[in-house]
Amino acid sequence: MTQAQWEQVMGGNPSAHKGADLPVENVSWYDAVSFCNKLSAKEGLRPAYRISGKEATWDESADGYHLPTAEGNARAVRGRRRRTIPEPTNLLWDAPVGMLATPEKRTHPVGQKAANAWGLHDMHGNVWEWCWDWYADYGGGSAVDPRGPSSGLRRVLRGGSWLSVARLCRSASRLGDVASRAYDYLGFRVVRSSAR
Repeated sequence: MTQAQWEQVMGGNPSAHKGADLPVENVSWYDAVSFCNKLSAKEGLRPAYRISGKEATWDESADGYHLPTAEGNARAVRGRRRRTIPEPTNLLWDAPVGMLATPEKRTHPVGQKAANAWGLHDMHGNVWEWCWDWYADYGGGSAVDPRGPSSGLRRVLRGGSWLSVARLCRSASRLGDVASRAYDYLGFRVVRSSAR
């Protein structure tokens, strides 16, 4: 989400790095969930979340906007089919030659890097993106669309940020952080489920 999109729905702008076409950052997971509901209501859609204090439940039958699941985010990065992957510098924003070694210690305007196979931009770097899931280490073995635990202390973040070294700016890169935390390298994107 850009800062312009955030301001149209929420009013103010919490971002440390200001610019209408920059990703909104410095938002907590709770801020992102609240945005999803407000955007849904603004567009006449049924909000996806029921929020009570620090508790949120997802109504998966709702047609409103929601955060992607961690696996859904990874699938969005991979795209429809295997193909030659562009040079990493054409896809990601990262901190080259180590953390904060560049004078551009900030987010960058969205959509400047190449799109993936789905036509999505900025899936690697720029800001870590909050996902719906609770964070836990992966268990052994393989899984299809792993959802993670039903509760926990941290929510999943995907994709790396402008502050990350290149090896962290990839779909397999995931972290967990406390849902109430907000930093200038944390943002989000919204999705809607396809018609059932």
